[in-house]
Amino acid sequence: MNKKELNKAMNYSQDKGFGIYDAYKHLSINPERLIFFWKGKKRQEKIKEEVVLLRALINLTNIYKEKFGSDSPYDLALFAKDPAEFVERLIRSVEICTLNYVLQTGNGSLNMCPRMSIVKGKRSFLWEH
Repeated sequence: MNKKELNKAMNYSQDKGFGIYDAYKHLSINPERLIFFWKGKKRQEKIKEEVVLLRALINLTNIYKEKFGSDSPYDLALFAKDPAEFVERLIRSVEICTLNYVLQTGNGSLNMCPRMSIVKGKRSFLWEH
């Protein structure tokens, strides 16, 4: 076992939420650069599907951070300035939140309350009963 490479994989799991260590070659694998190949059209192994979704979550999160920083997806300043960019940010936020929910990372949820709706507040859109 290569402890240096194992530590790199552990650091990926802390920083990105997901790390990979190849126990055969004793190498850490950057989950953002991971590529998968399947024989045929049907994916056979469920674990591969989860890894692909985790990789997508990492990539979507990075895209969001690069484009929008840590701004709230409900912020009205961007809505007033550039509605198209606001919609993109909101959609990317929904994608990230939904993947977090599906992958059970503890960072995502779904609003299942039928009485909730979004209203325009002073600084942002808000969920309200």
